[in-house]
Amino acid sequence: MDSENTPENLSNVPARFRAIWKAEQRMASELIERGVVSSRVVEEAIGAVRSSMQEGKLLRLGHYLFDGNHLKRIDYFRLAAEIRSKDRDLPVDLGAECFESATIGSYEVLEEIGRGGMGVVYRVRNSDTGEIAAVKIVRPVGARERETIRRFQREVKVIGSIDHPHVVRLIESGSCDGQEYCVMEILEGPSFGEALETCDLMTMVRLVSEVARGLAEVHRQGVIHRDLKPSNILLDKEGHPRITDFGVAFGEQDVDDSRLTETGIIIGTSRYLAPERIYGDAEEVDHRVDIYSMGVILFQVLGGTYPHAEEDTMQLYQAILAGEIDWIRLDSLGVPRDLVAIVSHCLERNPDDRYADADALADDLDRFLRGENSVEPARRRKPEMLSIGVVLLVAVLTLMLIVLGLMF
Repeated sequence: MDSENTPENLSNVPARFRAIWKAEQRMASELIERGVVSSRVVEEAIGAVRSSMQEGKLLRLGHYLFDGNHLKRIDYFRLAAEIRSKDRDLPVDLGAECFESATIGSYEVLEEIGRGGMGVVYRVRNSDTGEIAAVKIVRPVGARERETIRRFQREVKVIGSIDHPHVVRLIESGSCDGQEYCVMEILEGPSFGEALETCDLMTMVRLVSEVARGLAEVHRQGVIHRDLKPSNILLDKEGHPRITDFGVAFGEQDVDDSRLTETGIIIGTSRYLAPERIYGDAEEVDHRVDIYSMGVILFQVLGGTYPHAEEDTMQLYQAILAGEIDWIRLDSLGVPRDLVAIVSHCLERNPDDRYADADALADDLDRFLRGENSVEPARRRKPEMLSIGVVLLVAVLTLMLIVLGLMF
Protein backbone atom coordinates (compact mmCIF):
# COMPACT_ATOMS: atom_id res chain seq x y z
CA MET A 1 0.00 0.00 0.00
CA ASP A 2 1.20 3.51 -0.82
CA SER A 3 3.39 4.75 2.04
CA GLU A 4 1.44 8.01 2.07
CA ASN A 5 -1.65 6.06 3.04
CA THR A 6 -0.17 3.91 5.79
CA PRO A 7 -1.72 4.38 9.26
CA GLU A 8 1.65 5.52 10.64
CA ASN A 9 1.65 8.46 8.23
CA LEU A 10 -0.67 10.92 9.99
CA SER A 11 0.71 14.06 8.37
CA ASN A 12 -2.01 16.42 7.21
CA VAL A 13 -4.70 14.22 8.83
CA PRO A 14 -6.66 16.36 11.34
CA ALA A 15 -6.35 15.09 14.90
CA ARG A 16 -10.10 14.44 15.17
CA PHE A 17 -9.88 11.93 12.30
CA ARG A 18 -6.75 10.04 13.31
CA ALA A 19 -8.47 7.22 15.21
CA ILE A 20 -10.85 6.68 12.28
CA TRP A 21 -7.90 6.79 9.86
CA LYS A 22 -6.19 3.92 11.68
CA ALA A 23 -9.37 1.84 11.65
CA GLU A 24 -9.99 2.52 7.96
CA GLN A 25 -6.42 1.43 7.22
CA ARG A 26 -7.01 -1.81 9.08
CA MET A 27 -10.07 -2.51 6.97
CA ALA A 28 -8.27 -1.60 3.74
CA SER A 29 -5.44 -4.02 4.55
CA GLU A 30 -7.91 -6.84 5.26
CA LEU A 31 -9.78 -6.19 2.00
CA ILE A 32 -6.55 -6.42 -0.01
CA GLU A 33 -5.20 -9.43 1.87
CA ARG A 34 -8.41 -11.40 1.38
CA GLY A 35 -8.85 -10.35 -2.22
CA VAL A 36 -12.38 -9.13 -1.51
CA VAL A 37 -11.77 -6.00 -3.60
CA SER A 38 -8.91 -5.37 -6.01
CA SER A 39 -5.90 -3.62 -4.53
CA ARG A 40 -6.24 -0.86 -7.13
CA VAL A 41 -9.78 -0.04 -6.03
CA VAL A 42 -8.80 -0.12 -2.36
CA GLU A 43 -5.84 2.18 -3.04
CA GLU A 44 -8.14 4.64 -4.82
CA ALA A 45 -10.70 4.40 -2.01
CA ILE A 46 -8.26 4.95 0.85
CA GLY A 47 -6.67 7.83 -1.06
CA ALA A 48 -10.10 9.45 -1.38
CA VAL A 49 -10.69 8.95 2.34
CA ARG A 50 -7.40 10.63 3.18
CA SER A 51 -8.11 13.56 0.86
CA SER A 52 -11.53 14.12 2.42
CA MET A 53 -9.98 14.15 5.90
CA GLN A 54 -7.37 16.70 4.83
CA GLU A 55 -10.24 18.90 3.63
CA GLY A 56 -11.93 18.60 7.02
CA LYS A 57 -14.64 16.27 5.72
CA LEU A 58 -15.20 12.58 6.34
CA LEU A 59 -15.68 10.09 3.54
CA ARG A 60 -15.77 6.57 4.92
CA LEU A 61 -14.07 3.73 3.10
CA GLY A 62 -17.28 1.72 3.14
CA HIS A 63 -19.33 4.47 1.52
CA TYR A 64 -16.79 4.82 -1.31
CA LEU A 65 -16.96 1.09 -2.01
CA PHE A 66 -20.77 0.90 -1.69
CA ASP A 67 -21.40 3.88 -3.96
CA GLY A 68 -19.07 2.48 -6.59
CA ASN A 69 -20.73 -0.96 -6.41
CA HIS A 70 -17.39 -2.52 -5.52
CA LEU A 71 -18.69 -4.28 -2.40
CA LYS A 72 -22.05 -5.16 -0.86
CA ARG A 73 -22.87 -3.63 2.49
CA ILE A 74 -23.52 -7.04 4.05
CA ASP A 75 -20.05 -8.34 3.08
CA TYR A 76 -18.38 -5.24 4.47
CA PHE A 77 -20.47 -5.47 7.64
CA ARG A 78 -19.53 -9.10 8.25
CA LEU A 79 -15.84 -8.45 7.72
CA ALA A 80 -15.94 -5.48 10.10
CA ALA A 81 -17.68 -7.62 12.73
CA GLU A 82 -15.04 -10.33 12.36
CA ILE A 83 -12.22 -7.80 12.78
CA ARG A 84 -13.90 -6.31 15.88
CA SER A 85 -14.27 -9.75 17.44
CA LYS A 86 -10.51 -10.35 17.07
CA ASP A 87 -9.28 -6.87 17.90
CA ARG A 88 -11.18 -5.21 20.73
CA ASP A 89 -8.55 -2.48 21.01
CA LEU A 90 -9.59 -0.76 17.80
CA PRO A 91 -9.86 2.97 18.49
CA VAL A 92 -13.31 3.26 16.85
CA ASP A 93 -16.26 0.99 16.16
CA LEU A 94 -15.14 -0.28 12.78
CA GLY A 95 -18.03 -0.89 10.40
CA ALA A 96 -20.56 1.22 12.31
CA GLU A 97 -20.97 3.36 9.19
CA CYS A 98 -22.10 0.35 7.21
CA PHE A 99 -25.79 1.01 7.75
CA GLU A 100 -25.65 4.77 8.32
CA SER A 101 -27.84 6.63 5.82
CA ALA A 102 -28.99 3.25 4.57
CA THR A 103 -32.42 1.74 4.25
CA ILE A 104 -33.57 -1.64 5.46
CA GLY A 105 -36.72 -2.67 3.70
CA SER A 106 -39.04 0.34 3.97
CA TYR A 107 -37.11 1.76 6.95
CA GLU A 108 -34.51 4.52 6.98
CA VAL A 109 -31.70 3.92 9.48
CA LEU A 110 -31.22 6.86 11.86
CA GLU A 111 -28.64 5.67 14.38
CA GLU A 112 -27.25 2.67 16.24
CA ILE A 113 -28.80 2.27 19.71
CA GLY A 114 -27.51 -1.09 20.90
CA ARG A 115 -25.09 -3.89 20.18
CA GLY A 116 -24.77 -7.40 21.56
CA GLY A 117 -23.11 -10.70 20.85
CA MET A 118 -25.72 -11.72 18.27
CA GLY A 119 -26.77 -8.51 16.57
CA VAL A 120 -27.01 -4.75 16.28
CA VAL A 121 -30.08 -2.61 16.99
CA TYR A 122 -30.80 0.60 15.09
CA ARG A 123 -33.36 3.36 15.47
CA VAL A 124 -35.25 3.54 12.18
CA ARG A 125 -38.05 5.52 10.56
CA ASN A 126 -40.73 4.03 8.35
CA SER A 127 -40.40 5.86 5.05
CA ASP A 128 -44.15 5.57 4.38
CA THR A 129 -45.69 6.36 7.78
CA GLY A 130 -42.90 8.20 9.60
CA GLU A 131 -43.22 5.74 12.51
CA ILE A 132 -40.08 5.38 14.63
CA ALA A 133 -39.13 1.78 15.46
CA ALA A 134 -36.15 -0.40 16.32
CA VAL A 135 -34.62 -2.86 13.89
CA LYS A 136 -32.40 -5.71 15.02
CA ILE A 137 -29.97 -7.15 12.50
CA VAL A 138 -28.34 -10.50 13.09
CA ARG A 139 -24.55 -10.38 13.07
CA PRO A 140 -23.23 -13.89 12.37
CA VAL A 141 -19.48 -14.30 12.69
CA GLY A 142 -17.17 -17.21 11.96
CA ALA A 143 -17.82 -20.80 12.92
CA ARG A 144 -20.97 -20.00 14.92
CA GLU A 145 -22.73 -18.27 12.03
CA ARG A 146 -25.29 -21.01 11.51
CA GLU A 147 -26.12 -21.21 15.23
CA THR A 148 -26.44 -17.42 15.45
CA ILE A 149 -28.85 -17.29 12.53
CA ARG A 150 -30.88 -20.17 14.01
CA ARG A 151 -31.21 -18.39 17.33
CA PHE A 152 -32.20 -15.16 15.62
CA GLN A 153 -34.89 -16.91 13.61
CA ARG A 154 -36.16 -18.55 16.77
CA GLU A 155 -36.27 -15.18 18.55
CA VAL A 156 -38.31 -13.67 15.72
CA LYS A 157 -40.71 -16.61 15.83
CA VAL A 158 -41.11 -16.33 19.60
CA ILE A 159 -41.76 -12.57 19.65
CA GLY A 160 -44.16 -12.90 16.74
CA SER A 161 -46.21 -15.50 18.61
CA ILE A 162 -46.83 -13.31 21.67
CA ASP A 163 -49.24 -10.38 21.87
CA HIS A 164 -49.18 -8.81 25.33
CA PRO A 165 -48.78 -5.24 26.65
CA HIS A 166 -45.78 -6.30 28.75
CA VAL A 167 -43.85 -8.10 26.00
CA VAL A 168 -41.99 -6.28 23.22
CA ARG A 169 -44.06 -6.21 20.01
CA LEU A 170 -42.78 -7.48 16.67
CA ILE A 171 -43.78 -5.26 13.73
CA GLU A 172 -42.29 -7.25 10.88
CA SER A 173 -39.29 -9.27 9.81
CA GLY A 174 -37.51 -9.92 6.56
CA SER A 175 -34.22 -10.00 4.69
CA CYS A 176 -32.31 -7.14 3.03
CA ASP A 177 -29.25 -7.80 0.87
CA GLY A 178 -29.04 -11.27 2.40
CA GLN A 179 -29.12 -9.81 5.94
CA GLU A 180 -31.94 -11.01 8.19
CA TYR A 181 -33.64 -8.42 10.37
CA CYS A 182 -36.70 -7.84 12.52
CA VAL A 183 -38.49 -4.59 13.29
CA MET A 184 -39.84 -4.08 16.80
CA GLU A 185 -41.57 -1.31 18.67
CA ILE A 186 -39.06 1.12 20.11
CA LEU A 187 -39.08 1.55 23.88
CA GLU A 188 -38.13 5.08 24.83
CA GLY A 189 -38.06 4.62 28.60
CA PRO A 190 -35.16 3.47 30.79
CA SER A 191 -34.26 -0.13 31.53
CA PHE A 192 -35.68 -1.84 34.58
CA GLY A 193 -32.21 -1.67 36.13
CA GLU A 194 -32.12 2.10 35.70
CA ALA A 195 -35.58 2.39 37.25
CA LEU A 196 -34.21 0.59 40.31
CA GLU A 197 -32.03 3.62 40.99
CA THR A 198 -34.86 6.16 41.01
CA CYS A 199 -38.25 4.56 41.72
CA ASP A 200 -39.79 3.91 45.14
CA LEU A 201 -40.52 0.42 46.47
CA MET A 202 -44.23 0.32 45.63
CA THR A 203 -43.58 1.46 42.06
CA MET A 204 -40.95 -1.25 41.60
CA VAL A 205 -43.26 -3.91 43.05
CA ARG A 206 -45.91 -2.81 40.56
CA LEU A 207 -43.40 -3.14 37.73
CA VAL A 208 -42.43 -6.65 38.86
CA SER A 209 -46.12 -7.60 38.92
CA GLU A 210 -46.58 -6.33 35.36
CA VAL A 211 -43.49 -8.22 34.21
CA ALA A 212 -44.93 -11.37 35.80
CA ARG A 213 -48.17 -10.88 33.85
CA GLY A 214 -46.20 -10.62 30.63
CA LEU A 215 -44.14 -13.67 31.59
CA ALA A 216 -47.32 -15.65 32.24
CA GLU A 217 -48.41 -15.01 28.64
CA VAL A 218 -44.96 -16.02 27.38
CA HIS A 219 -45.33 -19.31 29.26
CA ARG A 220 -48.87 -19.85 27.98
CA GLN A 221 -47.39 -19.77 24.49
CA GLY A 222 -45.10 -22.62 25.52
CA VAL A 223 -41.98 -20.43 25.64
CA ILE A 224 -39.30 -20.24 28.36
CA HIS A 225 -37.27 -17.02 28.32
CA ARG A 226 -34.15 -18.39 30.11
CA ASP A 227 -32.43 -15.02 30.48
CA LEU A 228 -34.74 -12.79 32.53
CA LYS A 229 -32.79 -9.96 34.16
CA PRO A 230 -33.20 -6.19 34.59
CA SER A 231 -31.33 -5.31 31.38
CA ASN A 232 -33.80 -7.44 29.38
CA ILE A 233 -36.77 -5.51 30.72
CA LEU A 234 -37.32 -2.06 29.20
CA LEU A 235 -39.90 0.60 30.03
CA ASP A 236 -42.09 2.38 27.50
CA LYS A 237 -42.71 6.12 27.63
CA GLU A 238 -45.70 5.56 29.93
CA GLY A 239 -43.47 3.73 32.40
CA HIS A 240 -44.77 0.20 31.78
CA PRO A 241 -42.32 -2.69 31.37
CA ARG A 242 -41.77 -4.87 28.31
CA ILE A 243 -39.89 -8.16 28.36
CA THR A 244 -37.27 -8.16 25.59
CA ASP A 245 -34.37 -10.21 24.19
CA PHE A 246 -35.65 -13.70 23.50
CA GLY A 247 -32.35 -14.73 21.92
CA VAL A 248 -31.93 -17.83 24.09
CA ALA A 249 -35.62 -18.60 24.63
CA PHE A 250 -37.03 -21.95 23.58
CA GLY A 251 -40.30 -23.81 23.42
CA GLU A 252 -40.97 -26.35 26.15
CA GLN A 253 -41.83 -28.88 23.44
CA ASP A 254 -38.43 -28.53 21.78
CA VAL A 255 -35.51 -30.89 22.14
CA ASP A 256 -33.14 -28.41 23.73
CA ASP A 257 -29.66 -27.78 25.01
CA SER A 258 -31.11 -26.13 28.12
CA ARG A 259 -28.13 -26.96 30.32
CA LEU A 260 -25.12 -26.60 28.06
CA THR A 261 -24.35 -25.18 24.66
CA GLU A 262 -22.08 -26.86 22.17
CA THR A 263 -19.04 -25.36 23.86
CA GLY A 264 -20.01 -26.48 27.38
CA ILE A 265 -21.16 -23.09 28.65
CA ILE A 266 -24.36 -22.75 30.64
CA ILE A 267 -26.85 -20.58 28.76
CA GLY A 268 -28.06 -17.48 30.60
CA THR A 269 -26.70 -15.04 33.16
CA SER A 270 -25.08 -16.71 36.17
CA ARG A 271 -26.76 -14.74 38.98
CA TYR A 272 -30.24 -15.42 37.63
CA LEU A 273 -29.87 -19.17 37.05
CA ALA A 274 -32.17 -21.58 38.84
CA PRO A 275 -30.43 -24.58 40.46
CA GLU A 276 -31.78 -27.01 37.88
CA ARG A 277 -30.25 -24.87 35.12
CA ILE A 278 -26.86 -25.80 36.58
CA TYR A 279 -27.34 -29.48 37.30
CA GLY A 280 -30.56 -30.56 35.59
CA ASP A 281 -31.15 -32.53 32.45
CA ALA A 282 -33.24 -30.89 29.72
CA GLU A 283 -36.31 -32.80 30.90
CA GLU A 284 -36.06 -31.20 34.35
CA VAL A 285 -36.07 -27.62 33.07
CA ASP A 286 -39.45 -25.94 32.54
CA HIS A 287 -41.04 -22.49 32.86
CA ARG A 288 -40.29 -22.40 36.60
CA VAL A 289 -36.67 -21.47 35.87
CA ASP A 290 -38.09 -18.07 34.87
CA ILE A 291 -40.00 -17.91 38.17
CA TYR A 292 -36.67 -18.31 39.96
CA SER A 293 -35.16 -15.49 37.87
CA MET A 294 -38.12 -13.31 38.84
CA GLY A 295 -37.24 -14.06 42.46
CA VAL A 296 -33.70 -12.81 41.92
CA ILE A 297 -35.06 -9.63 40.32
CA LEU A 298 -37.52 -9.10 43.19
CA PHE A 299 -34.72 -9.64 45.72
CA GLN A 300 -32.79 -6.87 43.96
CA VAL A 301 -35.83 -4.61 44.24
CA LEU A 302 -36.19 -5.30 47.95
CA GLY A 303 -32.56 -5.55 49.03
CA GLY A 304 -30.63 -3.53 46.47
CA THR A 305 -28.33 -6.49 45.86
CA TYR A 306 -28.36 -10.15 44.81
CA PRO A 307 -29.63 -13.05 46.92
CA HIS A 308 -26.21 -14.69 46.51
CA ALA A 309 -23.32 -12.35 47.28
CA GLU A 310 -20.52 -14.56 45.95
CA GLU A 311 -18.37 -12.95 43.24
CA ASP A 312 -16.50 -16.07 42.12
CA THR A 313 -18.58 -18.00 39.59
CA MET A 314 -17.86 -21.42 41.09
CA GLN A 315 -18.74 -20.24 44.60
CA LEU A 316 -21.87 -18.60 43.20
CA TYR A 317 -22.99 -21.88 41.62
CA GLN A 318 -22.35 -23.68 44.89
CA ALA A 319 -24.46 -21.15 46.79
CA ILE A 320 -27.30 -21.45 44.29
CA LEU A 321 -27.23 -25.24 44.47
CA ALA A 322 -27.18 -25.16 48.28
CA GLY A 323 -29.94 -22.56 48.52
CA GLU A 324 -27.73 -20.20 50.54
CA ILE A 325 -29.59 -16.88 50.37
CA ASP A 326 -28.81 -13.66 52.24
CA TRP A 327 -32.14 -13.31 54.06
CA ILE A 328 -30.45 -11.22 56.78
CA ARG A 329 -30.14 -8.45 54.20
CA LEU A 330 -33.90 -8.18 53.82
CA ASP A 331 -34.45 -8.42 57.59
CA SER A 332 -32.01 -5.59 58.26
CA LEU A 333 -33.80 -3.34 55.78
CA GLY A 334 -37.19 -3.97 57.35
CA VAL A 335 -38.71 -5.41 54.19
CA PRO A 336 -42.43 -6.26 54.75
CA ARG A 337 -42.86 -9.89 55.73
CA ASP A 338 -45.34 -10.59 52.94
CA LEU A 339 -42.81 -9.48 50.33
CA VAL A 340 -40.13 -11.65 51.90
CA ALA A 341 -42.56 -14.58 51.72
CA ILE A 342 -43.20 -13.89 48.03
CA VAL A 343 -39.53 -13.70 47.04
CA SER A 344 -38.82 -16.78 49.17
CA HIS A 345 -41.51 -18.70 47.30
CA CYS A 346 -39.84 -17.77 43.97
CA LEU A 347 -36.36 -18.80 45.12
CA GLU A 348 -37.18 -22.27 46.39
CA ARG A 349 -34.45 -24.72 45.45
CA ASN A 350 -37.00 -27.35 44.41
CA PRO A 351 -39.09 -26.19 41.40
CA ASP A 352 -42.16 -27.96 42.83
CA ASP A 353 -42.04 -25.62 45.84
CA ARG A 354 -42.08 -22.43 43.74
CA TYR A 355 -45.08 -20.62 42.30
CA ALA A 356 -46.76 -22.89 39.81
CA ASP A 357 -47.06 -20.04 37.31
CA ALA A 358 -46.24 -16.37 36.91
CA ASP A 359 -49.87 -15.30 37.27
CA ALA A 360 -49.88 -16.67 40.83
CA LEU A 361 -46.80 -14.55 41.57
CA ALA A 362 -48.48 -11.47 40.10
CA ASP A 363 -51.65 -12.18 42.11
CA ASP A 364 -49.72 -12.15 45.40
CA LEU A 365 -47.87 -8.96 44.44
CA ASP A 366 -51.16 -7.26 43.50
CA ARG A 367 -52.72 -8.27 46.81
CA PHE A 368 -49.76 -6.74 48.61
CA LEU A 369 -50.13 -3.52 46.61
CA ARG A 370 -53.80 -3.38 47.65
CA GLY A 371 -52.80 -3.76 51.29
CA GLU A 372 -54.26 -7.24 51.64
CA ASN A 373 -52.49 -9.72 53.93
CA SER A 374 -53.07 -12.72 51.72
CA VAL A 375 -49.79 -14.63 51.72
CA GLU A 376 -48.35 -16.90 54.36
CA PRO A 377 -45.98 -15.30 56.91
CA ALA A 378 -42.41 -15.10 55.66
CA ARG A 379 -40.43 -18.25 56.10
CA ARG A 380 -37.32 -17.10 57.94
CA ARG A 381 -34.23 -18.92 56.76
CA LYS A 382 -31.78 -19.94 59.45
CA PRO A 383 -28.33 -21.42 58.92
CA GLU A 384 -28.54 -25.17 59.06
CA MET A 385 -26.22 -28.03 58.34
CA LEU A 386 -26.64 -29.55 54.93
CA SER A 387 -27.30 -33.25 54.76
CA ILE A 388 -24.45 -35.47 53.70
CA GLY A 389 -26.30 -36.13 50.47
CA VAL A 390 -26.50 -32.44 49.60
CA VAL A 391 -22.82 -31.94 50.47
CA LEU A 392 -21.86 -34.81 48.19
CA LEU A 393 -24.10 -33.48 45.43
CA VAL A 394 -22.52 -30.04 45.57
CA ALA A 395 -19.02 -31.56 45.60
CA VAL A 396 -19.73 -33.76 42.59
CA LEU A 397 -21.30 -30.89 40.66
CA THR A 398 -18.36 -28.63 41.51
CA LEU A 399 -15.96 -31.20 40.05
CA MET A 400 -18.17 -31.54 36.97
CA LEU A 401 -18.21 -27.78 36.40
CA ILE A 402 -14.42 -27.62 36.68
CA VAL A 403 -14.06 -30.42 34.13
CA LEU A 404 -16.43 -28.64 31.77
CA GLY A 405 -14.34 -25.49 32.06
CA LEU A 406 -17.08 -23.31 33.49
CA MET A 407 -14.87 -21.18 35.72
CA PHE A 408 -14.76 -17.73 34.16
